[in-house]
Amino acid sequence: MLAQQLLCVICDRPIDDAIAWSDPMSAEVDEIIPVSRGGSATDLRHLEKVHRCCNQLKSDKSLAWAR
Repeated sequence: MLAQQLLCVICDRPIDDAIAWSDPMSAEVDEIIPVSRGGSATDLRHLEKVHRCCNQLKSDKSLAWAR
C-alpha cells in the first residue's frame, strides 16, 4: 500500500523511493495520529508515506498543523 503512494501527504510533492534515508527528501512512514497521542504504529490503515523533512516538521502535531 505505501509503496503505491507517490506523493507526500504533508506537502503533496512526489516522493522518490531511491533517495537514501539520510537525505531530507527521503521516504519515511508516519502515523496519521502520533503514537504519543494514542495512534497506532502497527495498524497499516493508520500509516502514510511522507518526506523525512516533512515528518520532522510535523513531529507529534496533526497533519493539519504541518500543512
